[in-house]
Amino acid sequence: MALLRALRLPRRVVWVAMALAAIGACIPVGGLPLAAYVRGVLGDLSMPLLIVMGSALWHYARDRRQQNLKERNILLVIAALCGLIFYPLALGVGYTDPYRLGFGNIWFVALLLAFALCAIYKNFYLLASCVMLSVLAWSIHLYEANNLWNYLLDPLLVIYAVMALAGQGIVAVWQSRKCAALD
Repeated sequence: MALLRALRLPRRVVWVAMALAAIGACIPVGGLPLAAYVRGVLGDLSMPLLIVMGSALWHYARDRRQQNLKERNILLVIAALCGLIFYPLALGVGYTDPYRLGFGNIWFVALLLAFALCAIYKNFYLLASCVMLSVLAWSIHLYEANNLWNYLLDPLLVIYAVMALAGQGIVAVWQSRKCAALD
């Protein structure tokens, strides 16, 4: 989508390209749709990653920048911190296994509810929708996984969050040095 936008194609062409990509993901190859191969390699994508990707596609197709970059950055920081702390602990580094909380711990679900309510209070609807849709999908067993963490976090989201934040940091440092050199 970014490439199509950089080429400055008409909005109608961008929408058609997005529809063709969605249809292309459903084309069977060897008995399975292309999307199933991606799912087989990566597993199910977390709800926050699907929401971030959907939001980005929506804004690219409408030829607008994301409305609330502050909220997006908060989501990226939370995802990066959770992933960088969660995955080593879940793999046995340390004495705590946070993955156990995702099997229906009422206090964990209550903490997520409190977080979503605080996000709504601060008008961070993207954050609130990520949490609420994750819990909803988990409660109706949308994925095969029965652990809430699988709905909240996935490695691709963490990798994207770390890379996006690092990229923003590099750009900020580059611009500050460039401005300092001009002074």
